[in-house]
Amino acid sequence: MNRNTNDKKDQPSRVPFYIQLVNDMIDNIDKNIYKPGEKLPSIRHMSEARGLSIMTVLKAYQELLSRGYIVSRPQSGYYVIGNQTADDLQKHIRLSTPRHVEMPDMTRLVLLDSSNEALVPLGSGVPSESLLPLNRLTRITTRLLQSHQVPLHITGNAEGCANLRIQLAKHMFLSNTPAKADDIIVTSGCNESIFIAFSVTCNPGDLVAVESPCYFGTLQILQELGLRAIEIPVEKENGIDVEILKTALEQNPIKAIFVNSNCNNPLGSIIPEAKKKMLAELTEKYNVPLIEDDSIGDLYFGRIRPGTIKSYDKKGLVLYCSSFSKVLAPAYRVGWIVPGKYKNQVIQFKHALNLSTSPLLQESIAAYLEDGAFERQMRKARQAYFQKILQMGDCIRDTFPEDTVISSPKGGIFLWVTLSPKIDTVLLYHDARAKGISIAPGRMFSIHDTYSNCLRLNAAFYTPEIKTVFYMLGSLIRKYE
Repeated sequence: MNRNTNDKKDQPSRVPFYIQLVNDMIDNIDKNIYKPGEKLPSIRHMSEARGLSIMTVLKAYQELLSRGYIVSRPQSGYYVIGNQTADDLQKHIRLSTPRHVEMPDMTRLVLLDSSNEALVPLGSGVPSESLLPLNRLTRITTRLLQSHQVPLHITGNAEGCANLRIQLAKHMFLSNTPAKADDIIVTSGCNESIFIAFSVTCNPGDLVAVESPCYFGTLQILQELGLRAIEIPVEKENGIDVEILKTALEQNPIKAIFVNSNCNNPLGSIIPEAKKKMLAELTEKYNVPLIEDDSIGDLYFGRIRPGTIKSYDKKGLVLYCSSFSKVLAPAYRVGWIVPGKYKNQVIQFKHALNLSTSPLLQESIAAYLEDGAFERQMRKARQAYFQKILQMGDCIRDTFPEDTVISSPKGGIFLWVTLSPKIDTVLLYHDARAKGISIAPGRMFSIHDTYSNCLRLNAAFYTPEIKTVFYMLGSLIRKYE
């Protein structure tokens, strides 16, 4: 069965064949049909028995590896671990030691790589230029300038332009998150929203709980604010581990929680609705504010836009942060925050920080949203990124060592890749960069060395034409082994 015939079956609206096989295998393991320690059928045998391509079976086995159901033994095959999943195993991890955040210089280097045209920017967080409505936004901005509708001699106010806040309220309604225009404060990107959220809820030296792995931009913010962090592991499919978070809240004076709720960066996971409700209830029980990053949520791969933790917030303790940087125009730097009970503090801080976000760019985004083109653009982007994620995943399986484990994103533009424990991806970064390739080493996503053998890759730039880049990476990885 060739790859082209499988592509249509892998659309977001249907369960891919490899996931069907994964579900069947898990059911057999749970029913003890395949017992702990028992060897699974070889990939070729399973392929022939189920009428699936070898790549589909390999993808299913890799998924079972990542979930902790099976283990790979070189030159031998795949064996059942037992009925415990990776998520169950994580519950036995002891809480990490709280510590001040000190991000490596590597973070700045990777960010600089994003604008280096001599490099293939697989380590960047930049979306695909071809999937952004840049020409349309440019025409809107030009029209606003020519019509003199936006005064250029004033800075605007800290809350943001009324037109944009109205459109944002409508936008949030589609994610089942009621918000009045007056509840919303416009910011210069999601990072500014998160920076302000931590600034108004914490003081230097305070302890905050963050998911692990965690977006390195958030860790940089914690460093600049002089905050300490305790890491809470993320269940690969379902987001932050609520039980471990609850234990951390009981045992530590945590002043704020940070969660990337939808299309997690770097894993691509989406927190289920039931768990989002549990997180909102935890904030109420312990009276601890929760900062929700939903900046990539519009790039989900399913049929329905996932909801938010904010939608379950009854006491104004959830500070919702988002932006259009990944989906409309990174250079516009237009984001927003719904700060709940912290609204007045956020307005004061925003005013002191930079007075306001550019009114011209705010009005441009507002006009684009009002035009009704946003959802059409998003449908195109979601489908394209879904295919890029699948294609780059297949490419990695073709070119990297067999024991490589790849995440299964439910949205977004990133793949999280786990290599052999022997591999140090910081060393890999330097060697790859010398060959014109930039990657994001796993150490950037933790305050500890937890992910030294991991890396984040950006699928936004993937095309079949750059497969040679992955052969080079695979060759470098094997050199370390």
